[in-house]
Amino acid sequence: MPIRGVSTHARCATLSRVRDGFYYKYWVYILTSRTGTLYIGITGYFDKRIHQHKFDTIEGFTKKYQCHRLVYYESFQDAIIAISREKTNQTLASRKENRINRKVESPLAGLGRKLGP
Repeated sequence: MPIRGVSTHARCATLSRVRDGFYYKYWVYILTSRTGTLYIGITGYFDKRIHQHKFDTIEGFTKKYQCHRLVYYESFQDAIIAISREKTNQTLASRKENRINRKVESPLAGLGRKLGP
């Protein structure tokens, strides 16, 4: 049964969109800085976007934190799956960062209790 207000032909067309003679691809990628700061992003124009990051042509996080080194990428045919993967990567990176911070802070936290009033 067709969805109300949506043509079945329109749904099929969205699955096989073509850009510049090629099927759409969505890229999830991770950049890092020399200090270990991570940036996780998604784009439909991989080469162009990586160039923008490397040469700081756009104001933002990667320019501020100098995230220029590409360390990981993967491609997807479906934008929804790519966005989901980006969010998963961001969650995993955040959890790892929190674990590292807890390990670094835990010895100092005990010291504060010993020296406190």
